[in-house]
Amino acid sequence: MRALIIPRGASDPGPLNEVLAPFCTVEIAHNSDDALFRFTHGLESGSPYAIVFFLGIAGMNGVHTALHIRSVESSRNEYPASTLCLVSDGTLLKETLTSRFRHGINVFHVDQPLNKADILTAIGYTAHIWGGSPFK
Repeated sequence: MRALIIPRGASDPGPLNEVLAPFCTVEIAHNSDDALFRFTHGLESGSPYAIVFFLGIAGMNGVHTALHIRSVESSRNEYPASTLCLVSDGTLLKETLTSRFRHGINVFHVDQPLNKADILTAIGYTAHIWGGSPFK
């Protein structure tokens, strides 16, 4: 199972990467544009990302990226929808995305400091819908 981490600014993806590594092949995007390129390329190459983590991305930049990912997925419709995990230390992003994804499936919120139980729940859910084991 492939995972993509999209960090914001100086946020450190290292701790999240350590939690994900036993379960996923992890890649870290440089920014939102790089993440969208990687995500689209993964779908086109037949090696999609099953789970995408937004690390500290707040406001409309994170919403725009998430909406674009959903748009790319719906245009391809070859794989299950990726699980979007929003890692933040507040409820603003959670509330914003919940309102934007009213019928949003596969959207999880992970509290900071990193809540390992939240991450493992998202990984288990993703493995179930993608029909695989939650282990590499």
